[in-house]
Amino acid sequence: MTEQFEFPITRENVWGEYDRGDKFVSLPQFFLRTKENEEIEKTKQLSTKITDVNQTIKDKIENFHKDIKASQLSSSISYNIGTSILSPTTRTSLSLTPTPPLKLTKPPTPPLKLTKPPRLSQVKVNSIVKKLPIHKKIRRAVVRFFNSEKKKIKEERKKWIACRAAYAALSTDALALGSQKSKTVGILRRLMENKQELFVGIKPNNFKDAYLEYHRNSILVRRSDAWIEKIDSLKDGECMIVDMTTSTHSMTGMLKKVGDTFTYFHSNTGGGLPKYHNSKIDDSTGLTTYQTVLVYEKISPDNAKQFLQRIPRFPSGSVENVYEKLIPILTTEKALEIEDTRYWDMGQAGGSCAGQSELALIQSLMSKEKYEIFYKSLLEESAIQMYKHIASALDTSYSAKVASLDIIRRLETMYRSWGQELPEDLQERRQKIEDVIKHKLPKSIKKTLSKYKPSKNNYGRKIGLGYD
Repeated sequence: MTEQFEFPITRENVWGEYDRGDKFVSLPQFFLRTKENEEIEKTKQLSTKITDVNQTIKDKIENFHKDIKASQLSSSISYNIGTSILSPTTRTSLSLTPTPPLKLTKPPTPPLKLTKPPRLSQVKVNSIVKKLPIHKKIRRAVVRFFNSEKKKIKEERKKWIACRAAYAALSTDALALGSQKSKTVGILRRLMENKQELFVGIKPNNFKDAYLEYHRNSILVRRSDAWIEKIDSLKDGECMIVDMTTSTHSMTGMLKKVGDTFTYFHSNTGGGLPKYHNSKIDDSTGLTTYQTVLVYEKISPDNAKQFLQRIPRFPSGSVENVYEKLIPILTTEKALEIEDTRYWDMGQAGGSCAGQSELALIQSLMSKEKYEIFYKSLLEESAIQMYKHIASALDTSYSAKVASLDIIRRLETMYRSWGQELPEDLQERRQKIEDVIKHKLPKSIKKTLSKYKPSKNNYGRKIGLGYD
């Protein structure tokens, strides 16, 4: 049995840094505890060193990854280098996960710029052509001829499309989709020159000349200075015509001098009719008709000039602005209620305002008999022009064929109302057009065309009134 030595553990004999108090331990316990304390101290120092090493390695790895990303290298290299630096024990303590490899994309290839070769001078071309064999010279001449013909056909077709729309706006308003007013006015101007006898005795006295000047002065460019000069030169009973077209709708105006005052005629067949024009129910048809031509009387010369000066500067906006802001410059009185049937109509049935507003004004000034002749001549001119371009294959659209067929049907209605048959040349044209389109038309159009029948009540200016 070993002897137990007990003595106080104080600052001097054991720890050398702090006093444990009056506790007494045996000698073996003293040495055992001292050894344990040394092992603990070494373990702490070792763990501190390991922690410092791990932190250093982590910093190096992070810096290394940043360098790899900056240089766009594969991250698999960083993983291999990192695992080689670390010891096996440290490698397990750090959970290194490989970063997915970066996808290197090629920069987009710029598009190739195709530049045309420099054009040769005509002298150089002639020198080259002279050296060609005869068969190549002939081939070149033929190709150039056909290319020039194709170019002419394209230009002619482009011009005709605008004319076709104008003919439709004047002759078959239900199928019209809009047209240039200058084209419709040009067609009417030529017709007036060919049918001058119809305008003899018409009032205003200078209507035909005023209409020709209306076209020559370019209705698309409004010139107030020219209008002021014109209105100052008017004599009693004479008139001048002005364009009242907005950006969305075509209308026509006419100022007529009556003594010391003026009378204004405003022709409109579309937008604004229900709100600003007089209307009534037609007893014979049960349909609503409108006073398409409004008449304002007793307008002073100063108001008329202010009105003409205002038109070019007036913003071409809505139709409402014309009735609510522009026309009140002339007078604040309401338009006259006129019962004359020449001033009344159903209004346009399609996008035909550019043509129908002109016809409504002409109809209000001519007698019924003269207007029937004038309108028949217009339909015949439209039918001839339509068929000529269809037969020459310049216009192959089905809309042109259907519009041409509708015009001929309207002419047939007029001739039947006079107790006459449709002329043979028009019958032949109608038959050819029907043969071309009858097997390709939609059923709805076939059904509509099959219902076209002559009517004695109306000569067919408006679809719906012209056929039973």
